Order: sequence, then structure tokens, then C-alpha cells
Amino acid sequence: MKKPVSIFGFLMIYIGLIVLYHLSINLIFYFEFTSLSASILHSIARVSLVGIGGNSHSSSPFFIHFSLVITQLSGLLWLTTLLWIYWKLLDKGKKKSTKDALLLTIKVSLICEAGLLIFFLYSVPIELVEHSFQQKILVALNLSITSFNNAGLSDISQLMLPDSIQSSFILQLGIIGGSTLGNLGIFVIDELFAPRNLRKRLANTETDWSLITKISIFVFAAVLFISSGLFFFYEQNNALESKNLIESIITSVYEVSTSRGFGYSITNGVNQLSELILLLSRMVAAGPFSTGGGLTLITILWVYSFLSKREASNELIQVNHIAKNLIVYGIIAFGIFTSMRYATDESAKYPGILYDQWMLFSTNTYNSSQESSWLVDMAKGLTIISGRLGFVVACYLTLRKKEN
Repeated sequence: MKKPVSIFGFLMIYIGLIVLYHLSINLIFYFEFTSLSASILHSIARVSLVGIGGNSHSSSPFFIHFSLVITQLSGLLWLTTLLWIYWKLLDKGKKKSTKDALLLTIKVSLICEAGLLIFFLYSVPIELVEHSFQQKILVALNLSITSFNNAGLSDISQLMLPDSIQSSFILQLGIIGGSTLGNLGIFVIDELFAPRNLRKRLANTETDWSLITKISIFVFAAVLFISSGLFFFYEQNNALESKNLIESIITSVYEVSTSRGFGYSITNGVNQLSELILLLSRMVAAGPFSTGGGLTLITILWVYSFLSKREASNELIQVNHIAKNLIVYGIIAFGIFTSMRYATDESAKYPGILYDQWMLFSTNTYNSSQESSWLVDMAKGLTIISGRLGFVVACYLTLRKKEN
């Protein structure tokens, strides 16, 4: 009898990383939290690759190195799991193991992050060198790892002045590049840039990309172009008023391309329409099998329209099953934990709580400086966990149905 596929090991590693980080910040780094629940919530947010705002708690280089290791391990965990599930859905899992998925994830991640590290070493503001070259390396390493893993600039305020990114358009371009690569995912990057795949396409120009690659590239490009254009249009006489044309374009692209998981805005005082544009971008600006996470609304609509026009391939059938599972899971999970938040958070106000809950559910940003009861912290933590696990669960249910 065929052994059913399981994600038990993945869940154990996820929980293990949360426990490791939680114990470390309390027993080694001595973070001061208002409660145990706040400490657990912070740990969940870190391992779930959420951009953590508010107090970073420590400027110790040792802690920042440690947090980067946790971020890197978390990114490898999610990307490896998603890559392995994708292979299994396409029946490539018979020849490829979780070890193969892990090795490919490590290779692609390290190559991308090494390239980003070199770029940031040359583009980090010169004033940081006056403090120490080691600090410049730490800043560059932080930017390369967090941008690729869509983990937010959790500790960057302890490393450099917050307005350094706002004033450096070269840094903004690097972050755009890092978050874009992270939003594509391992499979897409490998299919696009691996030497063997490049040689294959050169030998046969009719070689087609996979459906996931098409979705990741074209949907992301469409969202980036439309949303950046709208943001530029609505903010050119407001938040972008002091910038020239090129600077305004770069800033607009930055805000949209990093909105999904990077969680660090560089414009203040944007109007409500622009906030809505960025909110919608957070829903649709990441590839399905990436750390930006999830099958987005536009992707789902595109797949269904695609299915109605041509004979369905195995990949398309599986993606549609994932879409259906994710819609049902998302509605149920978001509804349950948002209702829990309303019931326990006396300061909750509509529609502000919906926006805050979506930021948590989409693993975008979490404000660590907000004080709340343990029930509210629990609701927030479960919202983050359900949001980060959503796409994995949808894929897993699809895979179980396929194997049965």
C-alpha cells in the first residue's frame, strides 16, 4: 500500500523554530515583553517571515546575526516545502525527494542572496563605513536575506537611519530586485535562469514555460505596472511632490513590489486611494510558490478563464484544485480568527481591525509595540499561523485528493 504524503515533519520544524527563537530571546537576549503571550506572538511573527514593526528590542550584532539565521532557516523551510509539494503535484516527486528540494532551494537562495549582498555592499550609504565596515556588511547581509525571503526590515532601524533607504534610490532598486526574486519562488527562478533550462530553450525556441512560471511572471508584471502607475498618478502632487520624475517612478515601483511581504514603506501621508492600491497589491503581488505566499485572487481568476479556453493540463487541474481549497480555507480561517479578535479586543474598530487582521493573515506586517491581552495576542498569533500555513494546507489537501 502506498504511504500517504505527510507534512508532519514540516510542521514540527516550524514549531521547533518558534520554540527556539522564543527561548533564545527570553533566556539569552533577555527581551522585555509585557506578557508571555506577547513574546510568543513575536516569535510566531519572526518565524512566519512577517515584517515586524515597532520596537526591535535589541541592537546587538549577535542578536541581529541570530535573527538572520532564523529568517534564513524559515525561508528555506517554506520554499523547500512548497517546491517539494509542487513536484509531487506534477508527479515529479517519484524521482525527486525532499533532499533534492532542499538542495535546490539552498543553491538558488544562496546564489540570489550572494548577488544581492555584493550589490548592497557597493550601494549602502557611505556614512555607515565611517562607523565600521563590519556594520556595513551586517546591513548589506540584512537587506539581502530579508528582501529575498520577504521577511520585512525587522531590525534595520537598529543598523542604519530609517531615512537611508528613503533617500537612496540605488538601495530601493536593490530591494525591488530582491523582493521580486523572492516573490517568484525557487521553481520559477530555476526554470528561468538555470543553465540547463537556458540551454534547452536555446536548442528549442518553442520550449514553453510551465503554467506556474507564466502566472508568476505575467500576473506580477501586470500588477506592478498597473498599481505603480496608479500610485504615481495619485501621489505625484502629494507624497511624491518633492521628488523628480525618475525618483517618483522608482518610489512607486518600490512601494508596490515590496508591499506583499517586505513591509517597509518609504512614503508618508499617502491618500486613501493609494492605501487601497497598496492593500490590493498585497493580495496579488506574490507568486504562488514563494515566500510572499499564496494563490492570489487575480491568479485564481486568470486560471479559471484559462481553463475555459483550452484543454486542461495536469498542472492546470491541480492549480484549480489548490485555488478551490484555498478559497474555502481562507474564508473559514480568516472569518474565525477575525471574529475571535472582535470578541476579545475591546479597542477593535471596524474597518481598522479588518485591515490589521489582513496584514497579519497575509503575513505582511505586525506591530510589536502594541500592548494587548493574552486573548488578543492568541487571536493575532493564530491569524499569522493560519495565513502562513494557508497555501501549504491547500496544496496538501489537493495532493491527498490526487493520491486517493
